[in-house]
Amino acid sequence: DIWLEDAREFRKQLKLDPTLGKEQREEEREGASRKNKGGGGFFAFCAKERPAVREANPGINMPQLAKMMGEKWRNLTEEEKEPFSPGAARAGKSSAPLASRGTGGGARGAGGSG
Repeated sequence: DIWLEDAREFRKQLKLDPTLGKEQREEEREGASRKNKGGGGFFAFCAKERPAVREANPGINMPQLAKMMGEKWRNLTEEEKEPFSPGAARAGKSSAPLASRGTGGGARGAGGSG
């Protein structure tokens, strides 16, 4: 019950001062974004290899596909993983799917204008 009273009191204070706790929320967001920067190499690897794995295993469901992709990634050596690393794109050693992406496009189509 003490927790509920504290929560109610905080809500009252928040209504009076909406910036209350803003710094903490911003720090949490920054910390979260720093934590989530990894994994880029794995996702680039998946983008390149997923079609081949799906073709070799027709009818496979997404959890099974993800498990297979994770196993393939773990079995790669550091040298084999290097072309997929986020730094490789900046150094000109990008993997094919990342290099072949156009500028813009996305849901708008291939033109990218507009």
